[in-house]
Amino acid sequence: MIPLGQQAYHGGLPNHGGNQIAYEADWSLPVLGTPPITILRVDLMMNKYIIAIVLFGTFTLASCSPDSNTSTDNSSSVPTASPVQDVEENSSTDVAKTIKEREDYDSVDLNKLPQGVSLTGSDPKEIAIAVFPPPDEEPQEGNFQRDVTVNTVAPTLTSVIITETGLLDDSVNGILRRADFEQSGTDGKSWKMVWTGRQYKCQSGRGSQDWSKKLCS
Repeated sequence: MIPLGQQAYHGGLPNHGGNQIAYEADWSLPVLGTPPITILRVDLMMNKYIIAIVLFGTFTLASCSPDSNTSTDNSSSVPTASPVQDVEENSSTDVAKTIKEREDYDSVDLNKLPQGVSLTGSDPKEIAIAVFPPPDEEPQEGNFQRDVTVNTVAPTLTSVIITETGLLDDSVNGILRRADFEQSGTDGKSWKMVWTGRQYKCQSGRGSQDWSKKLCS
């Protein structure tokens, strides 16, 4: 039974799932000028829907937020070689190749080189020219030529090549001499001859027409 002066309403609001959210509202009629007080009581079913909506929203925001802890910088994992490493690797390859090429020469014992000539100094080219000087007088006949070239194989290895062609010899047309120098000492300015060898180019019909370590006949 409804007390005198009050009206009650019982009803429900449909939600999107077809279920009905029940509520109950009581209106207290104004008595002696007192303003109406409305009390809305939401039952347990409404609370469940609100909690579900809040949890869904929280999960969505968390899944969209970037996680800086799991990010990786792929560029930092790629190994790169420094210019110094590249130079060292290339120098090692050139040195090994130069030493291997010594097999193509007729090696000369350093102890059999002219006495009284130093094999050390500050300039590999000058040392090589002193050890293998040009002839006192160039041949008046033929096409004699003498060339001196310097090949810096590595910072610590240099080769000097002296080529003489157009020799006035019945058997040999040309001789190519190569001398290898290595840095000696700690100042980086001293060089020492560590190896030398020869190649020959023969006259026509007397052997190889290309540079070879084989002697001409």
